[in-house]
Amino acid sequence: RDTLLVSTVKERLAAIRPSDTAPATIDTLVTKFQNIANAISGGLILKAARRANNTSELFGIALSRYIVESELGPNRPVAWCFLDDYSQWLGKKEGANIADLLVLAPISKPDGTKHLDIIVTEAKFVAYDSLASSATTSSKQLLDTLSQISEALIPNETAIDQQVWLARLSDMLIARATTAGNSAFDPEEWRALIRQRGCTFRVWGYSHVFVHTPIDTPAPVSTVKGIAASKGSAKLDGLQEVFGPEQTRQLILQLLAGDHEATRKLRTSNGHPGFNRAA
Repeated sequence: RDTLLVSTVKERLAAIRPSDTAPATIDTLVTKFQNIANAISGGLILKAARRANNTSELFGIALSRYIVESELGPNRPVAWCFLDDYSQWLGKKEGANIADLLVLAPISKPDGTKHLDIIVTEAKFVAYDSLASSATTSSKQLLDTLSQISEALIPNETAIDQQVWLARLSDMLIARATTAGNSAFDPEEWRALIRQRGCTFRVWGYSHVFVHTPIDTPAPVSTVKGIAASKGSAKLDGLQEVFGPEQTRQLILQLLAGDHEATRKLRTSNGHPGFNRAA
């Protein structure tokens, strides 16, 4: 007998999938989403297992993770950090909203310089009638988290607690990094580089809104727009990507196949301005 989590995930997929999808494919997708959630955080999978409504969070975060993965490319060490697990540690401000994921992706450039990409993502997996409110909420959650991290890392306006932030980011990278077979990744070297600002940083973020139903939504849904900063002195680099039901269905199948190239093409056709952020 299926667990509540498995049953709920299957029900969601049944409403989205093409009608000719084989049952074995659904089972594979369920396992795929569970494995992604487990790899991100045990807390995420536990939340989804306890309440059926929390499976929306699982779907949204898993798809958002896959999208960033397709942008960064293969064979890069990456730390996927579920921010609910780190909210107190990172000093969440009173009244602020928190995003879903903090992604840390170090890279050594051909000229030998070291660089750390820092990506914040906030995801919603919703029905069409919740699109407007969910997009607004997601945008605010992204901005609150993105501005806090960006301001802490401004090189010319050193924040009082910048060294604390650098130490915490380095610890998160060491604790959560997966190397994807990259034997050149030296955790202790990167810990020192980040703490001493011996590498360059780039911070950007995404609000991802995935509209899953109804599949036959007549109104145009899929959009990309910049997110303007409303507070603080840091220049923020944020986008909100909204995927309509058909695009959400395509993304789920691309996630299953690991078809990063198809995902990049889908995002470009949707209006994504380019993939030149990642080093």
